Amino acid sequence: MSINTEAAGQRRWQFPPAGRAPLTGLRVLDFSTFGPGPFATQIMTDLGATVIKVEKVGGEVQRHTVPEFFRALNRGKSSLELNLKDPGDNRLCRRLAAGADVLVESFRPGAMDRLGLGAEAVAEANPALVYVSIPPFAQSGAGSGEQGHETQFNARSGAFVDPGGAMHEPPPAPFSDLGSGAFAVIGTLAALGQGDRHATRVGVPVLGAAVSFMFMRLLRELNADTTVDRPWRSEPAAGPFPTGGNGFIAFSAVDPKAWGALVELLDEPRLRAPEFADYASRQQRIPEVNALITARLAADSQERWLERFRSADIPVAPANRAQDVFEDPFVQALGILERHPAPHVRLPINGIPSVTNIHPPELDDCGAAVREHGWRALESE
Repeated sequence: MSINTEAAGQRRWQFPPAGRAPLTGLRVLDFSTFGPGPFATQIMTDLGATVIKVEKVGGEVQRHTVPEFFRALNRGKSSLELNLKDPGDNRLCRRLAAGADVLVESFRPGAMDRLGLGAEAVAEANPALVYVSIPPFAQSGAGSGEQGHETQFNARSGAFVDPGGAMHEPPPAPFSDLGSGAFAVIGTLAALGQGDRHATRVGVPVLGAAVSFMFMRLLRELNADTTVDRPWRSEPAAGPFPTGGNGFIAFSAVDPKAWGALVELLDEPRLRAPEFADYASRQQRIPEVNALITARLAADSQERWLERFRSADIPVAPANRAQDVFEDPFVQALGILERHPAPHVRLPINGIPSVTNIHPPELDDCGAAVREHGWRALESE
């Protein structure tokens, strides 16, 4: 295949791209709660889908307990307050499911079946539905009937234990929740992309996402010398380090080129010792290596070290506090993070149109209209 390089060079890429968001017109009925399912349907919302969030009477728990999380994960959706055990509300759910393209739920296996809203029952009325389940653990077998949250997923996937056996703090971001939500979107789009649309059951256990994200770390620890007691995320000459003053810098000098540049930059003779010559040797002496680096970095400010590391072509960044992230020029260049009129983050995908709605739904904001008109109440002509 030949490429017209002149035409390609003259092409003007539009950002954000014009046109309708790719999932415009897609109907998503969302029964999920907490993190994984709402994150998945938030991505679908940002891609243009119409999402009805079914909430229990009184509203989802996070609406009241962690309202900032609720706002972040439910922007632009419509809320429908229902008692799924009430015959009338249950009939409304089945009617909405019959007209949906995607149904998302995150209950333990069997809960939706007992409500008459399981995959088999719904598929009878909607043979083209993509039915997405995000249970805590496997759909059947060990753990299938148990509850689970981020803490349990981290624990079972190995995220809490150092190679030497010591326990440490949980990861700073809920990677199990967000990872399973992202995998749920991938599964949904794969099912929607099938040429011959038919009822499809997509299952994404949250623990599966946690293990998948941990897999490289697990392989590394299986092949490591576990007699060396070091922190789980500890590396020689990599990670956040304090500088003179209050700032931290985070850098990586793992490969030979970066390590050589670091040794030259810091001009610390002890780092030139033969026992630090290769990465495997430095791994055996992580506290010693990092202590020498920390002592040297205390001699100057964060700003000066950032400048020097960049000049030496060593990957480096300031270790930002939450408020610093919004002001970071690298982050600002992405164009996805805003503080006003309310803090929100846009979909971090370039090249396709998306929708940005910063407001979460009021409880049951679409209830009256949807009860009377169904999906049509939320769709413009």
